[in-house]
Amino acid sequence: LELDGANYKKTGNHGCQELNSVWSRESNLIRLSAVRNETVGFQLMVDSGKLRNGITFKIKGLLKGGAVFKVYREWYLKMGGLWYPDALIPVPLNKKSDLKKPANRITGQKVQGYFMDLYVPEKTKAGVHKLVLQGIQNGKVLFECFIQLKVFPVTLPSRPGFTLELNNYG
Repeated sequence: LELDGANYKKTGNHGCQELNSVWSRESNLIRLSAVRNETVGFQLMVDSGKLRNGITFKIKGLLKGGAVFKVYREWYLKMGGLWYPDALIPVPLNKKSDLKKPANRITGQKVQGYFMDLYVPEKTKAGVHKLVLQGIQNGKVLFECFIQLKVFPVTLPSRPGFTLELNNYG
């Protein structure tokens, strides 16, 4: 959570938890922009010290026409004495996700990262769409964030116009 990323034991008083390029704590709002047929995403950090029995993610107001909202739990790897999120483990919506899995337990861990993906279907209307993301534990809403998605009147093609291949030098 700190800007330099050099030491995750720092307190990080840089203000990113209050306001950054997609998040405003004051308005409790996540702002995303996309074109149709695009996937956009954001990272959500959850204070695991407050959550002992896991969390269930729910999304309300999902776009019509095949929109897909996916949640991934960040899996941490230790490199150079520090822990970094690397793999993303799928977490089903509306099902409990444990924050402290024994296989990836980190001594003293206080924050668990999640990555959220939102696919915007080709037929989505251009304009501003509003969604609500909830974190629920034992039937109680722990947090609720508002998502404002601005969809531009452009559609990405379904087939890429280039070859998807590593080491393609020609």
